Amino acid sequence: MGNNTLARGSPSTGVYLKSLNRRCTIIGFILACQQAGAIVDDQDKFYANPESSAFLTLGFDLSGSRGNQREQDIALELHSVMRTGPAVLMAVVTTELETINGEDVEDSRFLHLRYARQISGPHGAEILLQHSHEQFQRLDRRVVAGAGYRFEWWRPSEAGHGVLGLGLIREHERHYGIPGEQQLWRASLYVTGQRRLDSFDDAAISFTAYAQPALNDSGNLRSVAIVQFEAGLSERLSIHFGFIYRYITEPEPGIDSHDLEYASGLRYTFK
Repeated sequence: MGNNTLARGSPSTGVYLKSLNRRCTIIGFILACQQAGAIVDDQDKFYANPESSAFLTLGFDLSGSRGNQREQDIALELHSVMRTGPAVLMAVVTTELETINGEDVEDSRFLHLRYARQISGPHGAEILLQHSHEQFQRLDRRVVAGAGYRFEWWRPSEAGHGVLGLGLIREHERHYGIPGEQQLWRASLYVTGQRRLDSFDDAAISFTAYAQPALNDSGNLRSVAIVQFEAGLSERLSIHFGFIYRYITEPEPGIDSHDLEYASGLRYTFK
């Protein structure tokens, strides 16, 4: 891969503007919706489409039922990547709205922005900004900003890739019914990897685990584990299935420490 594993390619001005306009249209549509946190692995598309300097992947999940219980669950996921020289700018937006018998039971949104730059070989640096809202978890707002070091322990190849991250984040949380806002400094450690499956055409399985212990609140730990399987149906269309497990040692009153979600759906990539 040489010294340019993070980025390559240089589209013409016309292609770039067309891609940017497409992004803005879809982002505007998603932000106008009732939004939610779906299954998001922010490293899942980082190394995808290495021949493209800019691309966008749109995911859509839909489920429902009728009878004694009328249920509808709609989720959208936007994953956009732009590469310039040794740098990558990535944006992840997810939205989900679930109703049961006409009443909202889930209304959440998630935005993740990450800028990463290769320093030398497998070494790099990154900064991130994240905002989330989850009605089901009584989370009015969670804002995270941070920076850190990243190491490619498995250099990107046709077989897969792997990244180890270490950083520092500042977290602001506000919950419904609880006065004030919690502010914490956390360490952020993560490991992620993706492996192509030889037994399936254009299929891969990925795993990511985060651990974020609070530095100014002993015993407060937030952790996340994500597993996803994705298989291509065509050059641009793929199907995916995965689950995400969350754990926090000091949840707000009435909220469980453990949380498990799963979802499946389609993804379409605009290049």
